[in-house]
Amino acid sequence: SLDGDKVAIAFYTEDGVVQVSVMGPMARRIEDVDLLMGALVDDWKTQPPAGAPSSSLDGDKVAIAFYTEDGVVPVTPEIKSAIRTVVNELSKGRANIEEIVPPGLSQLYLLWHDIWTGSGGARGLIGAYATDVSRLSPALAKLVAASPEKPDPARLRTAEARLRELRAEMLGFTERFPIIICPVAAGSPTERVGQWNIDGVEVRGSRGFGYSYVWSLLGFPALALPVSGLDGVPAGIQIVARPDRDEQAIAVGNALQRRLR
Repeated sequence: SLDGDKVAIAFYTEDGVVQVSVMGPMARRIEDVDLLMGALVDDWKTQPPAGAPSSSLDGDKVAIAFYTEDGVVPVTPEIKSAIRTVVNELSKGRANIEEIVPPGLSQLYLLWHDIWTGSGGARGLIGAYATDVSRLSPALAKLVAASPEKPDPARLRTAEARLRELRAEMLGFTERFPIIICPVAAGSPTERVGQWNIDGVEVRGSRGFGYSYVWSLLGFPALALPVSGLDGVPAGIQIVARPDRDEQAIAVGNALQRRLR
């Protein structure tokens, strides 16, 4: 059951520090996320447009792509199990599902680093929201100290130009597959967030969350929700939709929420 768990949706905004900053509501149930989106977005539609996946998916031939690994960062078995569980449920609704890795994901990891650094890293991010760095937590102060002294506009412009090219490629991909199912992160929540040992590979820091931030960079809406993985361990899966089609991700999430109770 998803009762008592949290789901979250992030939508794209150009405010903040370039594309590395996104906002969106969190709630215990997807219908509450839907309600909050209606309060945040003037023209929010609770029903998907014609041709979009319905909330039930029954009888629809929805083209869905999924992947359990992106070829860059390994994924724990419980996350892979959760993705397979979701795919199996969607298959029961006769959706058209194909296992395929979207183009350009490895390049997006590099671009995230270039954009983050070119924007001034944590120092640039904090500067957009707070001016008194002396009041930061020790962990955040450490990130600020490790950031560049100043932004690098040339590096940022180069990265943004390449990002526009990759976004165009991904838009083409999502014309074939308007919904993508993938991990939220490399592993489930641990005692030390963002630190996993996967098949002997140490995954540390932001790299393990690349499964999420690549879509933030591209400006694609993503709905994250918990699914039981191996031995009932909660695992995060992600439903990605085309830009300005947030309601499609919610429609698929609603169908899964009911089926996985």
